[in-house]
Amino acid sequence: MRRRWLCIVVAMLCCLLLFATSASALCLPLMTYPQPDINSPTNFMEAMIDSLLYLRIATTSVKGDASNVEVLIGLAARKEAYKCGSDLLSRFTSSTNPFVAQLSKTGSEIYTTLVQLTERSELLIKNFANNPKTQATSLVL
Repeated sequence: MRRRWLCIVVAMLCCLLLFATSASALCLPLMTYPQPDINSPTNFMEAMIDSLLYLRIATTSVKGDASNVEVLIGLAARKEAYKCGSDLLSRFTSSTNPFVAQLSKTGSEIYTTLVQLTERSELLIKNFANNPKTQATSLVL
């Protein structure tokens, strides 16, 4: 009987961890270098490739025929993937290598802009879902 309760408690903790984990945990699997040498072009290229993987994840997170709720969930996942890409590249903005510093700054700014656009999309969908007639006319104008 005691063993059964232990299994139930472990299963409940696993479920709680699954739901309590934030979407930013998405970043963890690809971060193989917590403190990279920011002056290394090789480390920068690895970070650039990983950021492109997050871009790929973001582009597959929202389907065209999804409901409003599914779209909002997909947009939240997309936003987190963009943040992960930005975080990876922003580490290299203070590199002594000017090419690495400029490219990482530009890439990080692009991801930040994508995060902002995604947040605006979320807001539009929420507003439209709450009041479709009013919002539809304001979108046309």
